[in-house]
Parts: sequence; structure tokens; C-alpha cells
Amino acid sequence: MFGHQIKEMEEKLKNCEAQKELTALRHKLELLEEEKKECSIRCFKAEQEVKDLQFIVEKQKKLQADVNPPTAPPPPPPPLPPSATEPASNPLSSLLALIRKRRNISKDILLVDQESAKVSGIHLSI
Repeated sequence: MFGHQIKEMEEKLKNCEAQKELTALRHKLELLEEEKKECSIRCFKAEQEVKDLQFIVEKQKKLQADVNPPTAPPPPPPPLPPSATEPASNPLSSLLALIRKRRNISKDILLVDQESAKVSGIHLSI
């Protein structure tokens, strides 16, 4: 009999300890859930603040662009005129230079018809 009562008491004690541990764990769970809720609220508020600040920054950029429009880069400098010492790279320029040199020799340039090898009567006056 006495051994049976000891076992019952031990069982009650175990249940009592398990109940206390279970109660403590439930209380801890409630605290953690409350903390999670507060963190979620802070996170939501922070995200909203970030969106608001991004909107304000974009608005300020637009206002600044309206007040100070971006300046266009300066146009490139005009090309330098060819120097007299450089050889002419343009065949047309070379031809005109030759014609100008020959101008002193003759005022008229005769055109030759290559098929008949005759001198035609067409003269170009320069």
C-alpha cells in the first residue's frame, strides 16, 4: 500500500512539473508571438517610410531638373583647315590644283574624244 501511494505521488509530481514546464513554454510562446507582431509592424512602417522617401527624392529630382535643365555638351570644334604643306588627299582637290597650275599655260582645255581620237570642238573655259 505504501509503495503504491509513493508511485501515485511521484506520478502527480511528474505531472505537476510537466504542467509547470508546459505553462512556462506557453507563456514564452505568447511573448515571442507578441514580439513577432511588433517586429512585423515596425517592418511595415519602415517599408512605408522607404517608399515615401523614394517618392520625395524622385519629386525633388524632377523639380531640380525643371529648375536647372541639363546643359548640352559644347559642340565639337570645327575641323582644322588643311595646311599648305600637307599633300592633298582628295583627288578632286588634286585635279583642281593641277588645273590652276596649268591655267597659267592655257585658258582653254580641249576635250579629246577617245573613240575617234579627234579633238572635238568643245572647249571649257576656266
